[in-house]
Amino acid sequence: GQMDTVINNCLQTGKTILLLISFEAVQVAMQRDFSNWEQWKSLYLQTFRELVLKYRDRIFLFEGLNEVNDWHGGTTAILPAYKFAEIQTEIYKITQELGVKNISCSVLSHDFQGGHVGWEYFEQAFPNKNMLPMDFVGVHLYLIDAMSMSARLYNWSLRNYSKQLYITEWGFPGNDSQDSYISEMFDY
Repeated sequence: GQMDTVINNCLQTGKTILLLISFEAVQVAMQRDFSNWEQWKSLYLQTFRELVLKYRDRIFLFEGLNEVNDWHGGTTAILPAYKFAEIQTEIYKITQELGVKNISCSVLSHDFQGGHVGWEYFEQAFPNKNMLPMDFVGVHLYLIDAMSMSARLYNWSLRNYSKQLYITEWGFPGNDSQDSYISEMFDY
């Protein structure tokens, strides 16, 4: 199908592919309806497993749910931290069983309109820093003051968790200097 064509074309040009399997993996009627959490989680994990099985011969890196701590127009995270921990643990078991690597469900961090610091949410989900059910920590950064945020991010991740970060999304609407901010952050 179309997905196979895209994957094969990317691989032919030497690209490494990360496959994000997010909320949309669950049937449309239930995408963000968590009122029956166990049913939703079961459907998501079944689909996650099926997609990993289908693509693991060409893709070795899989990311779970996108921005689990995002407010999506509200004032609270789309998933409470304990549900993030619960589903991330199950996702990791699947990736370990099937021999691929896992980037955690991405957490969103931004420093505009009062800020939203993803690692505080992450710490609520995973208070035991030595028992992280993931190969890498997925982070989305939307920054105005990249140096301020990067110093905090560096201190949080490398000193507290010993897991490599994957910044799988970054930017800020209307700010053309994000690429230099990211470079500065890694040079910090």
